[in-house]
Amino acid sequence: MNYARRSGSRLTRLTLVALALAGRPAVAQVIEPNGISVPGPTPDPVSLQQYFSSPAVNENINVVAQAAITPATFMPLCDFQATLVLDQSNADAGLGWYNVPASPTAVPTTYLIGTSAIMLGQTITSADIRNDPNYAGGLVGFALERNNGNGTPYAPVYYSEDTRNVYCSGCNMPGYWKMMLSYQSTVSSNEYYLAWEDWPGADANSWQGNDGDFNDKVFAITGVTCDGGGVPCQTNLHGVCANGITQCVVGGSPTCTQEIMPSAEKCDNLDNDCNGMVDDGDNLCPTGQTCVQGKCVGPCSDTEFPCGPPLVCVNGLCVDQACETVTCPVGQICQNGTCTGGCDGVVCPADQICELGVCVDPCAGVTCKGTVCKLGVCIQSCSCAPCPSGQVCAASGACVDTGCDTMTCGAGQVCSKGSCVDSCAGAKCPGGATCSMGQCGQPVSPPATGQGGSTGAGGTTGAGGMIVTTTTGAGGKGGSGGASGAGGTIPSGSGGSVPGSGGSPSQEGGVVSCACTTGGGGASHLALAVLLAFAGAMLARRRRARR
Repeated sequence: MNYARRSGSRLTRLTLVALALAGRPAVAQVIEPNGISVPGPTPDPVSLQQYFSSPAVNENINVVAQAAITPATFMPLCDFQATLVLDQSNADAGLGWYNVPASPTAVPTTYLIGTSAIMLGQTITSADIRNDPNYAGGLVGFALERNNGNGTPYAPVYYSEDTRNVYCSGCNMPGYWKMMLSYQSTVSSNEYYLAWEDWPGADANSWQGNDGDFNDKVFAITGVTCDGGGVPCQTNLHGVCANGITQCVVGGSPTCTQEIMPSAEKCDNLDNDCNGMVDDGDNLCPTGQTCVQGKCVGPCSDTEFPCGPPLVCVNGLCVDQACETVTCPVGQICQNGTCTGGCDGVVCPADQICELGVCVDPCAGVTCKGTVCKLGVCIQSCSCAPCPSGQVCAASGACVDTGCDTMTCGAGQVCSKGSCVDSCAGAKCPGGATCSMGQCGQPVSPPATGQGGSTGAGGTTGAGGMIVTTTTGAGGKGGSGGASGAGGTIPSGSGGSVPGSGGSPSQEGGVVSCACTTGGGGASHLALAVLLAFAGAMLARRRRARR
C-alpha cells in the first residue's frame, strides 16, 4: 500500500510492509454515540497509527489519546494547501468546503474543490476557496464528498463539524456522529490532519458500513488558522520574548505561543535574552565605555564627569541615590527606592505597550516580509485573513476601523472609528507622567537642582521613572558664596521639561547619565541599570528584523 507525505513541496512515497504501533498508552478521547472509542483497529494494510509512526512521517501522535473533533473549522489563508496523505478506501472522493452557517446544526451548501476525485499525494490550494465568488470571507468547514457512481455528482458524505452530521437518536449514547478527527502536527507548524470515515451509512440508529478506523481518507492541511488564532498576544515571558501569536490547539481553545526566541544581549535598550533586565551583562561595549540608553558612551566619574544631584556615580553610571543599594526581582525596577512592576496600572498611548516602566512602540524597527507587524509580531496581511467586524483592510495590510483606511491624521493623533482622536486619550503613563503628542513624559518626581546655585533652566525629562535626558540646561545662578555654575547636561527623553542641574560653585557642570538598579537572585545590588531613553531616539535604535 502506497501513501504520501509532503516534505515542503516534495511528495515522498513509501511502500509499507509492516509497521509496529507506537508503544504509547491509549486513553480514549472520542467516543461515538454507539459507545465505540475511535479510532479503532483496522483490517486495512495501513492504520492511522502506522501512518503517523512511519519513518517518512515521524509524527509523535497517539491516535487514540490525541484524537479530537476540534478545530473543525478554519480560516484559509493565502498559503492554504490540502494534500491527501493516506487513502485506505476504494471510493472516489474529494474534499468540499462550506461557509460556516450561524446555526450549528444547519445543513450548509458545499463546494467541491476541483472537478474530480483527489488522488493520493495530490495537493489542492487556497486559490480554489479564497478566489471562489461563493466564499463569504470567514471561517470554512470541510466536507468529504464522494462519487457514488451511476453518473451522480459528488455529494457530501460527512462534515468536519459533528453537529452537521446525522443525530443518532436510537443509539445507547444519543448524539451526532463524529466522522472526522483532528490531529495537530508535531513536526510542522500550522499543520493539521483531518482523518475521515467515508461510508455514507451513518443514520439515526447505527453507522452501518463504517468501521471507525478513520484511515479511509486523511488530509494534511497547512496555511490555516482557527477561530481566535493568528492574533498577537502577550506571553508570561520577559523582554522581546513576551510578544507571541495565538495558535490553534486541537481539542481546546487557542493559546498564546512565544514568537521571538532569546538572543545574546546587546546595548540597544532591549531585553534581548529575556531575563527581565535591559542591557545587562559584560562586554556589551568596547573597553572604557558603558552602555547608557542603548548606546556605548564614556562612563561618569566623581571628578571630570560628575553626576548632578540627586544622582550618584556608581560603576560608571549615574544612579538614583535612593536605589543605590536596592536589589529588585527580575522584571521589576527601582523607583524612588522602591521596587515596582513598572507597568502596574499603566495604559500606554495608542499602538504602544509597556515594557519595564516605559511605553514603547513594539513594531518600531521590525521588518515583516509579506506580512504586517502588530504588537511586535508579524501576522498575516488582511488581504489573506478577514478583518474583525467593524474593521476594514487598509492598503498597508493592517485591519483598521471602518473609515480609517482613507483618513490621514495629524501629529499626535490616531484614527478611531472613522475619526481622528488624540493618541493620548485614555492613557495612564508610568509613574503618573503626563501624555503629550502620543508620548509619555517624565514621572512625577522632585526636580534636580544645582549645587551652590539656583536651578538651571530646563533640561527635558525622560520616560519611565528616571531622569534620562541629554539636553544641556543653562547654568544655575550662583548662590551665596558661590559663582554661577555652568549648565549640567542631562540625558534627554520624552515629555515635559524640568529644571536642569546647575554647576557647583566655580565648577563646570558635568554630563549626567541616569540609571536605576535592579537585579535577580540577589547576586548584586547593581545587577542592572535600567536606562530609560527619549522615546523617539530609543525607537529609532530598535534594529531587529523578523520574518
